[in-house]
Amino acid sequence: MQKQLWAIGAILCATALYIAGNGLIGVLIPVRAHMAGFSNLTLGIIGSFYFTGFVGGCYAGPRLLARVGHSRTFGIGAGISAATILLQAMFVTEPVWILARGAFGVAAACIYMVIESWLNDRA
Repeated sequence: MQKQLWAIGAILCATALYIAGNGLIGVLIPVRAHMAGFSNLTLGIIGSFYFTGFVGGCYAGPRLLARVGHSRTFGIGAGISAATILLQAMFVTEPVWILARGAFGVAAACIYMVIESWLNDRA
């Protein structure tokens, strides 16, 4: 019992950190884009590409999970998430931000899928 609680606790801790970071980035990206002088249309496109990527991740995630497993899929998603945030810090241009938000959406969908399936597997 103690071992199961420890395994679930680690997953829940990682989940809490990811969701908190995702929420902060979700607020920071539009504010930073507005400060950079992006138009309102571009802000809308950046926001919509996140959800477009999220839908794409719902299709790509199960294939990736079946091929490489839970931990590697989580690692790939976390790596892509971190890389897209760093890209947005390095290149303050509209096309880069739009594509980065789409990739972040794919990674977020994969991470959320891994978290849910991992918890179902452990329960």
